[in-house]
Amino acid sequence: MDYHPNISDTYIFYNMGSTSTQKVSKASKHGKPTIAFEVLGQGWDEILGGSKFDSLIIDILMDKATALLQKKKVDASVVNTLSTNPKIMTRLKQEAQRAKRVLSANKDTVVGVEGLHGDIDFKHTITREEFLASAENLLNRVVVPIDEALTRANVQKENIEGIVLLGGGTRIPRIREILTDYLRGKSVENISHIHFTFFCQINPILQHFYFNSTYFPFEF
Repeated sequence: MDYHPNISDTYIFYNMGSTSTQKVSKASKHGKPTIAFEVLGQGWDEILGGSKFDSLIIDILMDKATALLQKKKVDASVVNTLSTNPKIMTRLKQEAQRAKRVLSANKDTVVGVEGLHGDIDFKHTITREEFLASAENLLNRVVVPIDEALTRANVQKENIEGIVLLGGGTRIPRIREILTDYLRGKSVENISHIHFTFFCQINPILQHFYFNSTYFPFEF
């Protein structure tokens, strides 16, 4: 995102955190020495967030781990209580979070838990394709908050200059692809790529995004 003095642009700030997704349409007017902002509309999804994608991977791992224990003829009472074993679930959650990060840049990754039960170790190669297939319902919700915000703002998406991404959930490549397709090639950038002068002016607004569950379209 470039900083252009004396020009008014409309951007979307899209924040997908751990437990929710927020989108803001914002208008800003660049001038010297300050930038003026106007929030035009908001949209949100209280459920869509990075942790939901973690949970999908955990579900995949649980299914594979359960199948392994059943194959090894482990007592059903042990298999049925696997999901309530805090030690195992903590390790599966850690592996799921790591796998999500790795799959952002790689087609597959190996996840594992040593000592899943007794001397039985668990390993599974999870692919990006497998992960995305399980996430289809979540991915279908990615642009819904944007539609809501633009409707409230009475702004057509053709008039959006670009979108700024915040939050760890937006690191998933497929989410970036969906947003790029939605805006038909308009600028889609991480917050770290914003011009420094511009960033300094909008930093208070960004703090608001991190501590509030809302999406906003902005005019700059």
